[in-house]
Amino acid sequence: MISMIEWDCFTSDIITKADKVLVDGRPIRAFFDKCLNKMTEDLKVQSDIVNQAIRLRVDEYEQMIENLNKQKTETIDKINQVQITIDNLVKAVDDKQSHLAIAHTRLLNRTRREGIELCRDEVEVQLYDEVLELENNVKGLKKMIAESVECLRRLKQVSTRIDIQLQIKKNSLRIDNELCFEQRKRVNYSFY
Repeated sequence: MISMIEWDCFTSDIITKADKVLVDGRPIRAFFDKCLNKMTEDLKVQSDIVNQAIRLRVDEYEQMIENLNKQKTETIDKINQVQITIDNLVKAVDDKQSHLAIAHTRLLNRTRREGIELCRDEVEVQLYDEVLELENNVKGLKKMIAESVECLRRLKQVSTRIDIQLQIKKNSLRIDNELCFEQRKRVNYSFY
């Protein structure tokens, strides 16, 4: 059996040792608290820097989207203008071809006149020159139509590329603006 005095001595020794451990542990605890607070402070500063960078990136994406929308509007306007030009050129070709058909008919009628000798007079020369001029005009108009159609094709490709870029930028904006910020709001750096 243990006497009461031995028990009191044993208990006092344990309490003294525990107090010594607590006193010896305080500087370590203070050091760890200081390290944790410094680390938390550094994390908070880094978090603020990253949040600012994301905000700048979001602003850049919004500016890019605005510019792409302007480009798309301008491209659509150009597509409409080129389409109107093509329609006008086709109409001009049709008009020229009807005049060309009339000039060909007149030349043909001159060669089939009964009782009149075929001769190369001033009227025939003018008709022949008119036919050549109309044929050259039609060729030029058809070349312009081909160039306009090629221009229209390229403009439509540009419009498609702009649409793709718009989709990419809008998706990136959604990811940065909504998803990243939502994830970052959940992170809480508390001081110890």
